[in-house]
Parts: sequence; structure tokens; C-alpha cells
Amino acid sequence: MGETGFTNITDPPKPRSSLSKTAMSSIDNLLRPAEGTKEMQVFRLMHRLAVFTVAVLCVMISLESFSTAVVILRGQVSRDLPIEVYSANLITDYAGTATIKESPLILQVLEGSTSPQNNSVYLETPSAHSHTGCSNVANYNHGMYDNDYLRFIFSSLQARASYNISYLTELELIAPVVDCTFELLVLGDQTVLSVYYLVRNKGDPDQVMLLSTSVSVQDYEVAQQFQRGAGTVLMIAAINDTQATTLEHHIVVALNFPYVAEPDFEYAELEGIDGDNYWLLRTLPNQRNLDPAKQVRMARRFGRYKGDPTAQSNIETVHWDLPSDPTSELREWRWYGRAVLHDSWAWTHAIHGFFALNDIFNLSVLTFVIYRRLRVGHLWVGDAFATVSNMLLYRGVIVLICSHLNGYWTITKMCISIGDSITGQHVIYYRPELVHADLLSVYLNLASVLSYLTRERIDPLVAFLTFELGWGCRLELANLFPDLKKHIVDFAVADATLGLLDVGPGLANLSPFELMTAYPIESDRKPVVFSAVISICSPFVLMLAYVAGRKSTRYASVPAGGKGTTSVRRRSSAYRRGFEQNDLTSFEAATGAALVKRFGVISS
Repeated sequence: MGETGFTNITDPPKPRSSLSKTAMSSIDNLLRPAEGTKEMQVFRLMHRLAVFTVAVLCVMISLESFSTAVVILRGQVSRDLPIEVYSANLITDYAGTATIKESPLILQVLEGSTSPQNNSVYLETPSAHSHTGCSNVANYNHGMYDNDYLRFIFSSLQARASYNISYLTELELIAPVVDCTFELLVLGDQTVLSVYYLVRNKGDPDQVMLLSTSVSVQDYEVAQQFQRGAGTVLMIAAINDTQATTLEHHIVVALNFPYVAEPDFEYAELEGIDGDNYWLLRTLPNQRNLDPAKQVRMARRFGRYKGDPTAQSNIETVHWDLPSDPTSELREWRWYGRAVLHDSWAWTHAIHGFFALNDIFNLSVLTFVIYRRLRVGHLWVGDAFATVSNMLLYRGVIVLICSHLNGYWTITKMCISIGDSITGQHVIYYRPELVHADLLSVYLNLASVLSYLTRERIDPLVAFLTFELGWGCRLELANLFPDLKKHIVDFAVADATLGLLDVGPGLANLSPFELMTAYPIESDRKPVVFSAVISICSPFVLMLAYVAGRKSTRYASVPAGGKGTTSVRRRSSAYRRGFEQNDLTSFEAATGAALVKRFGVISS
């Protein structure tokens, strides 16, 4: 009974035996904050708070991966890509700033004559041109830009599409004009062609026009006839005056060309753009061959898929922009692209949702304990990784199994993206958060294995920060190792060209055009996947240095007479009054027993 007559029930009962006194006294010493300077106590507290923050970040990474996987499973994921602009730098100066009849192209190149020529005009520099080809272009395609072939395209257009584009019948070709600085021409792209047909009116030779003609081989689909394949779309814009404020485009399509002898051009009207970024075209009835009207979907399509385009795929579809003024029409090609992702195996990434739920529960319990202790005036923060440390071993194995079931599809896209960035190619779109969570789980698994092998705890801050260093600098690290870089770059370069349709010699000889389309990934991807993973995980050596530093520090701090002591002696020393190095978890302190075999990613 106290002075007030009540017993203070918050005071624990006093032990009666001397053995209990000794044990309780030892536990009190262990639970008491470690002796040291105020600065050291603050540092330890800040460290635990930082570890708690790392645990929260790991949860966020897992949740982000889980939510992305759910979105992909619910349907396709698409994203509009940055507009790609390909320029021709000479034609606008040659076309002048007035009518085409008064342009430098007529007055200087053709010396004022509008009579039909037998050759083509190739603009090579602002002051030089050629009639044989683009001599300064290394990847110049002689077949596509040959004078005879350019005239063949024009004559086919005039013969087959003039029933709906009536003004074509009134035109007479003066000469095809090619701008040798056009970027896709310089790159040697065999799927597109840009040419400017210089024409005049048969009844009025002084009426001269420049037909800006863009040709592209694309994928097409006619759902009414269950027909799909390669097709050619050709867009014409007639320019009489470069200062005109309006511009009219006409579209014609040739289904199955270039894999037929001649393009059977049909006039088409653009009705819109669908959700997959395809042009929705409607061909008009052709009185010449009695073909009915058809609904045609067309787009330039490239990318890659595994198994089936609707199962696992990363495909980009692009279409032309229609410029509204003559200068833009002559100078630029603008492609509007959209990346469409499918992955019916994305459920393998949903495992991170279960990881996140487990971590959220553990962090909630820890937060509650911190709050309860704070209410009684004790500022204490436990180790946020203490309850999940052992699970990190299993998580890494589970992620590896799921990645194998997924066919390493997601990490393959990351490898292509890294390779594209290194080579300066068009970088593909993918969802990096899926790979981020997978690699983090594998990395923490490796850290746990290292801990058990070296019998040294790995600080969660060290493990997380070294991984994030590798992830954030994955491009720089890939560049750092030449052998690994070669595998990644070779795979990315192959990805950019494997979409070219491989046909037999008979079909290939019909036309110099080729079709770029989506292709199935069938090559062995193990070298490139290992190269990317090793480069990202290369900061693991910093963790090795950390372990070596801890061991050397501990070895140097042990007294000479204390080396070689047994684990039993180490355990009993936990009860010794004045134990200076408080390297124990709360559970170890409460039981009075140091868990000498407790290793993994866990704070000391």
C-alpha cells in the first residue's frame, strides 16, 4: 500500500529469488538505451527511421508493380508516343516562295523550260543537283529512286486512280524530283518513298504544279473479306503556289502491293482513326473493275511479340499527319505513333501484391508499437526488416519462378530499351515498374544469401541503396562493361531490323519495297537477359566491400584474449552488466539470448 492507500499496479512484482533478480537485472540493462554520446543515440534513431522509410519504399514499388499488372490483365495498355518528324532540307528552297512556275526549280534547274524530261532531278546540295542519283548518300537505294521506277509509280497512279482524282488525267509529267537530304532516304529505309512529281497541265503548259507524293508500305486489314496483309498507301498533295493557305490531300491504296506485279491503286477517303491508331479508310467503288466499296484499316506497324500478338506483344502503330500548309507538306513527314502492350501472363507480376500486403501488416504492427511506446514517453523505433528478413530468401525464388513462367518477356523489353538508348535508336515503350519490383526481390534474395554465407548481417539501407544505384544508372552501367554492352546492343539492333518481312526471291524481285511489321521473338534471349541483369546488379560489389569492412572492424575490436571464444560464451556475455556493444534486436534483448544465427537483410 502506498501513502494514498492504493497499490501501484504498474510496478512489476519484485522477484524473490536471487536467480530471478540476476536475470531481470540483465534484461533491464539490455532494454535500457545503449550507452554512448547523445549524438550516437540520435544517429541510431535516424538510422532506424531511414530503414523504416526504405521498407515503405519497397511496399510502394511492390504496389506499383501489382497495379500495373492488374491494368495490363484487364486489357491492352497503350500510350501515345512522341511525334517523329523526318525532314527534307532542300526542296522548300527549290520550290521558292511564290508559284512553282516562278520557282528556282524551274528557272535554275530546268533553265526556265517546262517541257517533259527523260530523267529525274536529284537535289544534292543548295547549289548542285544530279540526273543519275544521290551520289553522296551511303545508303542510297538505287532500286526505289531509279528514274524508271519513279515514272512507273506515276503512270500506275494515273492509270488506276484517275477515275476518282480527275485532275490526274489532265497532267503531264515533266520530271520526278528527289530531295537527297530526306532523312529516311539517307537511312536507307526500304519501306517508304518520298518524291515530288513536277507536272504541267496538258491544255495549259504554263500551269505547273508540284505533286508532293508520300508512299509507305503498311499492314492492312479488310474485316468484311477476312483479308489482311501488306499494302501500300500513297498520299498526294498538289501544290501550285507555296504561299497558299489551304492544302488538299488525296489518298490511294494498293492492297497486296509490293508483293504483286503492279499496284492496283484505289481511291480512299479517310474516315477516322481507331483505338489502335489505324487509319480507317473507305475505298470508293471502282467502275473500271466493278470492285465494291471496302472498309480498310491501315497503319505502319512494327514491334515484337511472343507466341501471339494478342498474348504477349509490344507493338507500335503509326500513321501520317496531314499538313495544312505547302511548306510543311514539302519539308516534313510527321508520324503519330502509339505503343500497344498485351501480356496475358502479367498475373505473374501480381505476386508483388501479396508481398506488399504482408509488409503492410508488419509495418502496421511496428507503427502501433512505436505509437504505444511514444505515449508512455519512450521514443523507440524497431527494425522494419526484422519480420520480413527471412521471407526475402523465398521471395527471390518465387519471382524467378514467375519470371520463367512469363518467359522473361518484361525484362526482354527492358533490354531492348537499354540497347536502343545506347545506339541512339527509337526507344521502345515499356512499363519499367514491373522489372523494378522483380529485380529488387532478386537482389534482396542475393543479399540474404551473401549474409548467410558470410555470417554477417546486411544493413537494409546498404542493400536497398546499392540496388537503386544499379537500377537508376542501368544505362551507364551497361556502357561500363564492353562485353555485356555488346550482347545488349546486338539484340537491340536486330530488333530494329527483324520486322522486315522475309519473302522468297520471286516476291522480292517484284518491287524494291519491303514491309516492316511485327515479328515473333524466337532467338535465344539468355545472353542479353543475363547481361542486363549483371550490369544492373553490379553494385553488389559495394555490398561485398561493406561485409568485408564489418568483419575487419569486428576482428580488430575483439581483445586478443577473447578471440576464439565459443558461441556459448558469447551468449552468456549478453547477461554481463556493462555490455557495451548493443547489437541485438528487441526480441534478443527481451529473451536475454543473442541469436547468433540470425542473418539476412536486417539491422544490427
